[in-house]
Amino acid sequence: MNGNHKTFMLKSTYLLKGILLLFVTAIIMLGLYDFFWVHPSFTALITENTEKEAIRIATHMQSILITEDALASKNDIPADFNRHLKDLQRDFGFIKVKVFSPSGEVLYSTDPKDLGYVNKEKYFHEIVMKGKPYSKVVQKGAQSLERQTFQLHVAETYVPIIRGSRIAGVFEIYLDVTDAQRKLKNVILRSHFTLFGMALGLLAVVIMLSCTAGKALAERERMETELRQMQKAVETMHIGITITDTEGRIINMNPAEAAMHGYAVEELLGKDARIFAPPDNWQPIRFDEMKAFKHWERESVNIRKDGSLFPVYLASDVILNDRGEPIGITTACMDITERKHTERQIIRQGAELKEINYELSVLHSVSSAISRTIDLNELLPIVLSAVTGISVFAVQHKAGIFIIEGDRMKLASHLGHTDEFLALHKNIKVGDCLCGLAAKTGEIIVSKNSAEDSRHSIAYPDMTPHGHVILPLKAAGKTVGVLYLYLPRDLEINEERMKILSNIGSQVGIAIENAKLYEETKAFSLHDPLTGLANRRMLDIIFERNFIRAKRFSSPLSVLMLDIDHFKRYNDAYGHPAGDRLLCEVAYTTLEEIREIDLVARYGGEEFLILLPDTDITHAHEVAERIRKAVEKKTKITVSLGVSTLQHGMREKEELIDKADTALYKAKQNGRNRVEAADA
Repeated sequence: MNGNHKTFMLKSTYLLKGILLLFVTAIIMLGLYDFFWVHPSFTALITENTEKEAIRIATHMQSILITEDALASKNDIPADFNRHLKDLQRDFGFIKVKVFSPSGEVLYSTDPKDLGYVNKEKYFHEIVMKGKPYSKVVQKGAQSLERQTFQLHVAETYVPIIRGSRIAGVFEIYLDVTDAQRKLKNVILRSHFTLFGMALGLLAVVIMLSCTAGKALAERERMETELRQMQKAVETMHIGITITDTEGRIINMNPAEAAMHGYAVEELLGKDARIFAPPDNWQPIRFDEMKAFKHWERESVNIRKDGSLFPVYLASDVILNDRGEPIGITTACMDITERKHTERQIIRQGAELKEINYELSVLHSVSSAISRTIDLNELLPIVLSAVTGISVFAVQHKAGIFIIEGDRMKLASHLGHTDEFLALHKNIKVGDCLCGLAAKTGEIIVSKNSAEDSRHSIAYPDMTPHGHVILPLKAAGKTVGVLYLYLPRDLEINEERMKILSNIGSQVGIAIENAKLYEETKAFSLHDPLTGLANRRMLDIIFERNFIRAKRFSSPLSVLMLDIDHFKRYNDAYGHPAGDRLLCEVAYTTLEEIREIDLVARYGGEEFLILLPDTDITHAHEVAERIRKAVEKKTKITVSLGVSTLQHGMREKEELIDKADTALYKAKQNGRNRVEAADA
């Protein structure tokens, strides 16, 4: 007995030393973990969040740079860009902004000293000019990517300006992350104290446990005595306990075991334990196997006295004599009917959750695709690519989207179709073929075989049998379009897939409606709401482009300034509604007398400005006379016009406008209802 105690104590000492060493190692690992992972992860998080904020700022700034061309010089920066930038700086609080051309030259900077600097760094041309943002957090006093120093912690982010498939230029945005860095340091410091405090506390606990281990060993014998006393308590346990000999005969059991199987204890003593097992479920244990197993656990099925089956969990231990030979088996038995029921519920709920996750995954992929743009011409191809890329629907790479326009349907975007197909489906009616039927009913239509479906009324050369699923695209309960997909012939689509398709239809329908609203809003922002002509904002944009082009290629450019004679008198005599109608009539008449490349803008009040690209002073004068005569003939009122043309030495487009305005004043002074040209 003493030898066993010494062996046990020696093993316990080694165990405690091992635990102590483990905790010391854990403390060191915590420090390394904090240094090599926690701090870099928080810094990366600041960089990521700052980059997203910079991209959001850049998106606003891109809307100011309304150009489809690459930024080539400082003249490509709009005149009012600085004013808009100050508004953005007030809203977003950035420190500094630069605008680079694709070659890396600084075209604009909030710090004029940066102008003309050319960024030749590898990251600029190999990362940013490939269409990817690039960010770096620069510590206070350290050098930035462009070797500048700041007295703050800043995040420096390059954001490419993407126009279609080209890089038009690059924004560089500096954001103050001093506060974020300070908070990061505070968080890390608190984590240091917390982690190391907990580690030291656990170490103290281990030391205390080591001190009390001796007392625990001394109490081992007392506990063994208590265990013998606890044997009597087994009889009152709710878990069944059965003791059998090596032949499987029951020599003892507690009441819980007997009651679990529908017996009294007295009925089972001396009986074979196989009474609990169905005939096809009994696995006898050989004597040599008992010595090898010693302890084993398993789930099984037992049988009650009434013949009913129920699931059980069994844990068996071999009873050995002093020579180490098996003399019996103790088996604990627990009825796990309720647990099995719960497991089945969990499995069923897991399958349901998997289906929900799958549905959310599909919807997320479509939602991510349609969130990339609000431009309808860009949106529809993205939708087709996303939907045909969902492999579980087994769709072919052939699809299209119809947009409903009144009682007609326009094929706005498609994949994989021949010219014959497009000709047959050009401007079809709502109700025609499967797509028209889906548009008419607002219901999803599934066709397993086009060759056998009478509803498939439009056939085309070389059409092979195929399946279809047609999705009505809805927004606010209204069908705005139809998405059709090609499927393998005779493919079945279950109810869950139909539900997902319906949700996709709603998502795409709302995206299309939003894109239409965006286009309408965009048109309103650039046009005069009364006459529908270009407003001052649109005039500035187009005038600036034409002015730069004319100077670059030495091509003629002329301007007409038109004013309605005695318009105030007309308003006073006939009222403002009549005056508004007159403005519209003058606008429409002027539009009829110019070319498509020309531009008419309402300049202010009763004044109109007509921009004539590639037109010299002689031809501009002829256009002005034609407009004057047409207005007088159709409206019975007269107008006066001033004409100016681009001259060598003009640096700003405003000079051209001023000369046309001066010529208009001259026409007014000389009696109205006439055309005057500006002095050369």
